[in-house]
Amino acid sequence: SELATAAAGSGAPPPLVAVDVNQGFMDLGNPNSLYANDDLHLSSTGYGYWDTWAVTALGAEGGADVNCVRWLSDACVTGDDSDDDDDDDSGCEDDSEWYKKRSPKKGCAWVGKKKNKRCNKKGQDGRRAKVACPVACEICST
Repeated sequence: SELATAAAGSGAPPPLVAVDVNQGFMDLGNPNSLYANDDLHLSSTGYGYWDTWAVTALGAEGGADVNCVRWLSDACVTGDDSDDDDDDDSGCEDDSEWYKKRSPKKGCAWVGKKKNKRCNKKGQDGRRAKVACPVACEICST
């Protein structure tokens, strides 16, 4: 944490970027659905979160904070992340802007109505519904 704070305050791009996926998975309730049955690998759902968080942290989405040293899921937490505020930092909420590819009226609420069929649908942003809509897909709860 001290190293992250010092690196973030230097003004230079960080030499290393860390994405704390363990805490992100814990914030989601660490359900078994995140893991493969081989006791070694993540499931496609787990890798979906991993990929989304890594892409965000590495700036491939274009809006990442390039001076961020430590990421918790998809949020920059350069240093002390005990902010004592009332907001929910868990990352366990459906993305209100996600919708099925070429179908703007089919968002997370639509996914939740038939989650067994719809959680693998790809969205307009390339993310699968199970990543963008974890509550609707019952990967985690609010």
